[in-house]
Amino acid sequence: MSRRKKKAKPDNRCCENCVNCLPLGDGDHICNMDPSKVVLEEYSFSADYFWCGGSLWAEE
Repeated sequence: MSRRKKKAKPDNRCCENCVNCLPLGDGDHICNMDPSKVVLEEYSFSADYFWCGGSLWAEE
């Protein structure tokens, strides 16, 4: 019997890794789940960055 603890996987959820993050051009990206949310502006975080808190995050 093994009493080793399982290692926690790192939580790498962010807008850049999400399938729902869509590029518009000039460094702007929106969230596909709510197109009114601009998550990146000129490759910088915007006020709506990670607005879902990871609940809508999806992997490829």
